[in-house]
Amino acid sequence: ECIMAAPFSFDVETSSSTASGANRSRQPSSFAEEYRESERRLSSVVDTSAGSSGVPQGIFNLANTIMGASLSGLPFVMKASGIVPFGLFMSLSSFVGYSTLQMLAGCCDYLAPGRKKDYQAVGELALGQLGLLVVASATILSCFGALTSYIVLVGTTAPVFCKMLGFNDIAQWRLQVGAAVLLIWPLCLLKDISGLAPASLFALAVFVLMAFTALGAFLTGDTFYFDYSTTTQYNIADAGNAQWFPDTFGLQQMSQFPTIIMAFNCHYALLPIIENLKGGRDNVTKVIRGGMSIPCIVYLLLASSAYFTYKGHTQDMILLNF
Repeated sequence: ECIMAAPFSFDVETSSSTASGANRSRQPSSFAEEYRESERRLSSVVDTSAGSSGVPQGIFNLANTIMGASLSGLPFVMKASGIVPFGLFMSLSSFVGYSTLQMLAGCCDYLAPGRKKDYQAVGELALGQLGLLVVASATILSCFGALTSYIVLVGTTAPVFCKMLGFNDIAQWRLQVGAAVLLIWPLCLLKDISGLAPASLFALAVFVLMAFTALGAFLTGDTFYFDYSTTTQYNIADAGNAQWFPDTFGLQQMSQFPTIIMAFNCHYALLPIIENLKGGRDNVTKVIRGGMSIPCIVYLLLASSAYFTYKGHTQDMILLNF
């Protein structure tokens, strides 16, 4: 989710020593000038006039950016809010996401020809240096939230996995720190994020596998659930009926909806995808429609299948039910 959100981390070396000397002689005096300087250096070695990827690749990149750790919490959101409120808010979130992506794509028409297309460029064009700072800050916070959700996922599921392997005395915080230091930190140090392409394909395959696992549990009438935290086995055939509406609808139910909003977070990655896309605006629309449709289908498939299977026993992380 976060691999396309660090436009200031590129260290591009030009092939001309004269150009390199000119770049070194410039000392940016502000955040906006530093951004424009990095953009000029990138434009000197990258041809931004024509894209190289097709519509299927664009759809894959956008869908892969959208889907993340929040996927595992959607069945619990349906349990807490009720089926109808969940469906309404899911529809609203997807509609708003699609509409704002189309608006963001339309902003490309206002960028200077040949200028690198990214979220920061749009912010600067709209509000100057203030817009650049606001957009960069929003991107950082978005990535921070995504990384935090993965740390929470590790803390929730890793101890269970370790107990399955026979390791019972590993503290939760040790697993979280280990994942951050040994996995996340080295990936953040990569200068060329194209090396993460195989990992992105694997991540998307895992998300789809989760959805089909939930569908399989629903079709086979799965009633087995083992809580490794308490070493208790349950037969959830008497899990109760699915709730179309919650008994009460207040702040506790509303607090579940940010999980759905986070599930459609991808705006910072759209413009780099458009930058590398072949064709005109019709292809951009196809990418946005396809990139939004695939996550919606996976979300609804996972949430409905898992909730109708486990009902009142649906855990806050659906992996714990599997």
